[in-house]
Amino acid sequence: MSSAQLAKWRAELSRDQSEARVARLTDLLNTRIREGRLLDPSNDSAKYYLQQLRQLAPDDPAAERGTRDLVAAYLLAARNAAVAGNSAQADKWVAEARAAGMTAAELSAYQLGVAAAREKAATAAADHLAQLARDRIQNGALTAPDNDSALYYLTQLKSTYGDSSTVHSIGLELASSLLERATASARAGKVAQMSADLAVARRWGADPVLVQAVEEIVTAAAKPAAQSAGSGSGAIAHYVPKRIRYTAPEFPEAALDAHISGSVIVEFTVDLDGRPRDVRVVKSTPRGVFDYAAITAVSRWRFEAPPAAIPTRMVIRFDAPKD
Repeated sequence: MSSAQLAKWRAELSRDQSEARVARLTDLLNTRIREGRLLDPSNDSAKYYLQQLRQLAPDDPAAERGTRDLVAAYLLAARNAAVAGNSAQADKWVAEARAAGMTAAELSAYQLGVAAAREKAATAAADHLAQLARDRIQNGALTAPDNDSALYYLTQLKSTYGDSSTVHSIGLELASSLLERATASARAGKVAQMSADLAVARRWGADPVLVQAVEEIVTAAAKPAAQSAGSGSGAIAHYVPKRIRYTAPEFPEAALDAHISGSVIVEFTVDLDGRPRDVRVVKSTPRGVFDYAAITAVSRWRFEAPPAAIPTRMVIRFDAPKD
């Protein structure tokens, strides 16, 4: 073999050996990245094999691909730590990425990814609290137990994420349920429970007119029957107040789903401003099904101002639609 042929053979052998080593180091690098062994152990980690690959073939495309893959793995670890609130660990991984050759574009993408991940995590946490609050409202756990009630989760949601349309919406749901419970308490003479529920309902946006209507149930119950009917009020006999603003009663969903019809007889006094006062149920069929809807609607009605307070009785019918 001539010296020229020998030199050519040695060059080819060296090249083949180098390519084999590059392939081997690339495989080890990718395997350690998949395994999550980015830094440890020091002599058998992704970082170690990238260093070996760069020393052996710094201009080989495999070294550049390995660098980008390892930087991406470092930044993924940094993002996970940042979202978990571990800023020190996140900074450590960013420093490793920078030392490995992180580009400005990769850093920018990482920062945007962290912001998006944090927003997504916050949204998921808020949705979880909102769902817990709604579940407790549906189950009737409005204010108790202290750490597992609709009030508890709604307060947590507001204190952590501030006012939002979700907080406002659930607050109104809670206020509505509390008004219903306060109405039942008022009729049962449980004034303390009624007052507690109304206080919370006010905090979460309950309509003052509805709150007053519930309170007037107790007031009306405390009056003698003659006084409740308007005795001595100066009412004009046979005077019928003219209604000028009407709000239709809201058909309860449960009754609507069950195709239940009924009626409610209500009594109230139209005061000198044309507002219904002391709204109360005289009789309802079926009992208790449409009472709240009737009181709520009547409390929102307005009449022409009468010459004197006028006691009024009215029948409100609830007819379920026919299929």
